Amino acid sequence: MNSKAQYNLFFKLAQRTQLIDIFGLILIWIISLIVVNPIGEFPLNDDWAYASNVFHLVKKGEFVLSDWPAMTLIGHTIWGTAFAKLLGFSFLSLRLSNWIAAFVAMVFIYLIIVKNTHRSIAIIASLGLGFSPVFFSLSFTFMTDVTFMAAMCGALYFYHRYFLKPKLKDIIMASVFAFVAAMIRQPVVIIPFVFIFTHFLVNKEFKTYLAYKIFFAFLVLGGLTAYTYVLKINCLLPENFGSIDDLIESSTRSGLLYNIFFRSIVLLMFSGLFLLPVSIIILPSIWKQSSIRLKLGILLISVVVSIPVWMNLQYFPTGNVFYNMGLGPKVLKDTYWGINLRPLFSPAGLFVFYTLTLLGSISLVVVLIKQLSVFRAGKKVLPHTAIKLFSLALLVVYVFFLLLGKYFFDRYFIPVLFLLGIIILPENIKINKLTRVFSVLILSCYIWFSVAATHDYLAWNSARWSGLNHLIETGVNPKNIDGGFEFNAWYNTSTQNELNRTGKSWWFVDNDDYVLSFGELPGYYIEEVYYYRSYLTLYTDSVCILKREVSLDSK
Repeated sequence: MNSKAQYNLFFKLAQRTQLIDIFGLILIWIISLIVVNPIGEFPLNDDWAYASNVFHLVKKGEFVLSDWPAMTLIGHTIWGTAFAKLLGFSFLSLRLSNWIAAFVAMVFIYLIIVKNTHRSIAIIASLGLGFSPVFFSLSFTFMTDVTFMAAMCGALYFYHRYFLKPKLKDIIMASVFAFVAAMIRQPVVIIPFVFIFTHFLVNKEFKTYLAYKIFFAFLVLGGLTAYTYVLKINCLLPENFGSIDDLIESSTRSGLLYNIFFRSIVLLMFSGLFLLPVSIIILPSIWKQSSIRLKLGILLISVVVSIPVWMNLQYFPTGNVFYNMGLGPKVLKDTYWGINLRPLFSPAGLFVFYTLTLLGSISLVVVLIKQLSVFRAGKKVLPHTAIKLFSLALLVVYVFFLLLGKYFFDRYFIPVLFLLGIIILPENIKINKLTRVFSVLILSCYIWFSVAATHDYLAWNSARWSGLNHLIETGVNPKNIDGGFEFNAWYNTSTQNELNRTGKSWWFVDNDDYVLSFGELPGYYIEEVYYYRSYLTLYTDSVCILKREVSLDSK
């Protein structure tokens, strides 16, 4: 058998194993869908604003943008509209669109990683990223973070193919995905330019298709600029639309250096915790191959990293979706202020959580430093390594925006997690059987938590909306209900209120004669209780409809 025939045979076998792996991922993803059970007609988090755009487009044939979103959004709207046209407008159809987009992102990441490292690590890494709690939870909403990641991962995949073997069609496909991503969230407009910069550093056939690279990069930027301009001149630009001015304003605020330091530590804890199933496999190999001097360096790094992480553990998790022992958010009159918030870690559970966070943070830094050594000056960058350099450059730019930006939600950390997942994986590694078992055990726990907590998130919302819909059916005006952020936003019951712990909730509440909560509140009595089954705690939990003891206003 000649070398060409051997290559073709190897290529076919590789494709076959990849198809088997992807089929396995599909089965796991479908099982998770069945367990979570996303059925229910209600918005989640900010997706009421995105669903509203689709609703107007599908039902009324009008292009209307809510003032709430800060992103371009049009790509996300078109994606959701396609499913709404096919299945009919519903929150369920919009959730299914995101669920499919999330799987696409996971497959793209798998296809990138499997070409660069051991197959079993690629499976663990792709499952770890796909089932990371924040990303997985958002996969059952209509939030833009998921479609954004799917488009971004598509761009990464085709740029990766170009690094392996330069072809014009891969530049075109990567640019298409980059454009779609930019039409969902603005920051991705930098991807084509980061690619050109990275390819210049790699210096391998840099001039090949150079004109096309530059053309498509400016086409993506021009598309974003033109879209923004069209919205502006037609008075359609959302009030909260993000711009470079917001970044400049936020970068001049007081306490900037401390804020950057704190955000960096939180990013490290988040990434370290959820990349632990991957980094824990790599760490023993690094330790075994290191000299005594390097081992002392690893111990020193561990101490240096552990100090700021340990000092800030009490502030983690922080953000929008991941809270203590659950996934949310729970933006109700009581839980917003930390009242009746559950489930919460027990002292023993919190110790395990903090231990894993600390271990993950240290492991990530050690593994990352080891991988960065591949990019030493004067060392030739191989095609398989080029995608890591590209991901690293993209990570640096994205983190810069994240650290200086106005908002710092945990769902914004997802691109950091995915990019680091590509960067830290070595091409050649001897896997220790014991650490593989430990890795699979941690991954299994993460998957269980993500699935159970996401089920509970939808379950309590289902119970919540059953109670709220019952109130409306009995004649109560939505303007007299504080049903939580999503309810009052969807029904547009009022303008935004001031932040006041003892007054009306800030989320558009007009009159709060009726309140939905997880428990009792001063001045109210429980009128109805709605139960749901919690998979996370294995108990039956409930939400309550409260009524003011003395009504302030008539219906």
